[in-house]
Formats: sequence, structure tokens, C-alpha cells
Amino acid sequence: MINKKSSNKKGVSPLIATILLIAFTIAIGGTIFTFMRSTTEKAIDSTQEGLITSVECDKVAMDLKKADTNLIITNDGEIDIIGFHYRKNGAAAEDYTTHLIPAFGAYTLLDATNTPISFSTNNEVTIVPRIKADNKLIDCPERAMSLTF
Repeated sequence: MINKKSSNKKGVSPLIATILLIAFTIAIGGTIFTFMRSTTEKAIDSTQEGLITSVECDKVAMDLKKADTNLIITNDGEIDIIGFHYRKNGAAAEDYTTHLIPAFGAYTLLDATNTPISFSTNNEVTIVPRIKADNKLIDCPERAMSLTF
């Protein structure tokens, strides 16, 4: 006796399978494109900001001199120094941003008169210049200078 089974198995037609495969590929490609686009834009923005900082900080040149208990900061660069951070004996940086030192100008920090820095013997003072570029305050640690009293 021959047993005939009804064969009603249906599969996905090759045309529909091809269309679904192309649709999934396009959707995945679009997702990857969107992700990579935002990642690339962020990388470009951070690189551009780093370049602006580097180019502007390259214009900074200063010199430190001591005269008794005074510290004279001379701006020999082509850009104004808006202010600076100072460190005494490697302590945490403190802001001191109230004085503009114009390009090719000088500023004198007087002991206990102009500044909270108290200069005494064997104190190392590090000055980190601060400039304004692209309407932002930028610190230039690569242009920092130190002087020992």
C-alpha cells in the first residue's frame, strides 16, 4: 500500500527572499552610516578645537623675572594674556585671571599687595598663561614657566 502524503509545504519565494535581503542590507547600512556620521562629526569638532588651542598657544611667549619679592611677568608674544593660573611649590593651581597683560607688555605681581601669593625664599612659582581664542578662555600649559624665589 502506497501512502500518499499531501505535500502542502510552502516556502518563501526567491523573489520575496531577495527583496527582504536587500531591505535588511539597506536598513543596516543606513544605521551604520548614521552612527559613523555622528562619530566622525564629533572627532572633527574635537580636532578643530585642539588645533585652534595649539595655534593660539603658539603665539604666547612670556618671561618671568624676580625683583626682590616681586614677580615681573613680561608678555613677549603676539597675543594678549588674559590672565593666568599660578602654582606655588607644586600645589593645586589657583586662578588669578583679573589682569590683562597686552602683547609686548608687562605686569608686576607685588608681594602681598596685588596678589594672594606670598613669595618667600625657596618657593617655586609656576605661571600658566590664559588667553582668549574663539571667545573661549584657553589655558596654555605647554607655555608655563617656573621661577624659584
